[in-house]
Amino acid sequence: MTKSIRVLYTLLDLLPKKAGMKIKLILNICRHDWRFFSEKAFFPFAHCFRGDLEAELETLRPQVDGRSFAAVMRFLEKVMRENAFMDALDPYRDCVFIDYSKLDKFFLMPPPRTGALDSARKKYGIETSVPEALVFQHGVAFLSPEQRRYFDGRIALDAGSCCGHCTVPLLKEYPFAEVWAFEPNAGSRRRFEENMKRNRIDPARRRQFPFGVSDREETVFYDDSGMDLGRSGRAECRIITIDGIAREQGCSDRIGLIKADVEGMGLKLLRGAVEVIRKSRPVLALAAYHCPEELFGQVHFIMENFSGYRLVFTDLPPGSGWELTLLALPAELGEIDMERFVDSFPGVS
Repeated sequence: MTKSIRVLYTLLDLLPKKAGMKIKLILNICRHDWRFFSEKAFFPFAHCFRGDLEAELETLRPQVDGRSFAAVMRFLEKVMRENAFMDALDPYRDCVFIDYSKLDKFFLMPPPRTGALDSARKKYGIETSVPEALVFQHGVAFLSPEQRRYFDGRIALDAGSCCGHCTVPLLKEYPFAEVWAFEPNAGSRRRFEENMKRNRIDPARRRQFPFGVSDREETVFYDDSGMDLGRSGRAECRIITIDGIAREQGCSDRIGLIKADVEGMGLKLLRGAVEVIRKSRPVLALAAYHCPEELFGQVHFIMENFSGYRLVFTDLPPGSGWELTLLALPAELGEIDMERFVDSFPGVS
């Protein structure tokens, strides 16, 4: 098929330029799912960070260390560049369109590539994965071997598990008894199962739930062409709380990790997990890049409701300004040796 298309395009290039372009355009629209440009398709969260954040930053500064604050500022600087790029494209929005059937592989600003990411993709066979999940497990990879023993025999919760690109390394590289994965999107759940089988993960060590996670139980209808449960559509999704499902399963005191990348609902997830966090004192690995409420609100909520947690922000890969993550570690596990870890991942590009 690819060879035939190349031959056809070569023949079309023999026509006058405008005529050839029009025919190519028609053929592409017929063959794929092409739609007009959508800002949220490429930068779904950058627009949330418009405006003055000085007051929030001044409140955050004394609550985290200097390295963490620098990571936050790198992320915000990147977002401001993205916003400037979007503003420059604004006059042309009505004449730019993309192939939505390839949207999951299409980025105007692709994730940073490192040798570690390439190696991990080859190791786990997940070619479309991104570094924050496959390499860094949303910051959990920062923990030392001694600190990882805290997970021995406990349960990890992977909220927003997508295709399992964080679940796979959590099961293969850490001593968890099992991982519970929460993912509303049916296509992502199918890819999750494929990746579990590809990596020969014992079915007894994984459970997949077709639920969203928030601060209350309800049913919502969302647009399943994207990932945002806040965008209304026709796909039905049940929303649960971590406290509710842990209580139902009788394991509120056995949770070793809560990893959450839930499209801006991170603070709501924490509000629905107070009982589990107080009983189990899990490590928290929380995406913080979707909106200011998530970035600043999660810090304040943890500080106000849970004693003895150390908070670290990092961009993933470190130094890239890419996915901003908040890692909250029970104080009894000691400090995170960030220098050791960052030095082992040079060459962010």
